[in-house]
Amino acid sequence: LQEIDYADILREREGGQETRWDDIVRACLNLDSPLDEETLRGLLDVCGDPARFGELLVALEEDGQLSMSSKASALLRMLRGIVDLVAKTDPGKLEPLLRSIAQGFGTISPELLLELLSTEEGRADKAADLVLQIASRMTDETLGGFVAKGVIEQGGATQRLAQAFQALVPDAERRPKLLDIAQEQVAQSPLGTGEGFLDVWKNATDMLTSYSDEQFVSES
Repeated sequence: LQEIDYADILREREGGQETRWDDIVRACLNLDSPLDEETLRGLLDVCGDPARFGELLVALEEDGQLSMSSKASALLRMLRGIVDLVAKTDPGKLEPLLRSIAQGFGTISPELLLELLSTEEGRADKAADLVLQIASRMTDETLGGFVAKGVIEQGGATQRLAQAFQALVPDAERRPKLLDIAQEQVAQSPLGTGEGFLDVWKNATDMLTSYSDEQFVSES
């Protein structure tokens, strides 16, 4: 097997070449090959830049060869490595990093987000609540954008979007404000300018606010 210098791949962008995100994802999946400090520092630069982190998440989502569980595992391994590195070497930068990652979380699919949350269940190590730590730093705009993106892509709310929304926002009193933000964003999309948008949005709101874990279990 050819050995790949993942730190070098992350530097390719400086030479005008597109980052080979698929190689980076596979590096994070290869448990036999530890992510060394140089590679983690390169990944830190990615996660500290919401635009580049978004590119990585898009590539991860579009990888048709990996299961959703594998995608979540790769992302978690990367994030845990980076967070541990920053916590040990420059703890003052940890909070800005988590906020940057939280901003990127607004672009992922409900399916991947739910897989990330489910992966955390039952773990007892110090990074067990990492996803929840990141999710707690998602701003109102990011959460509203997450909902809007899901509704626009699917033409309405889905069961997975509703479950993810309620997992991210356990406080029911906070949800109406976030849905107002989401509605404004959807209204500016082609979906929002089409006939029947108000009915589409009402149906989406009903599902997003009334959906329950019991419903998800029975419908699965």
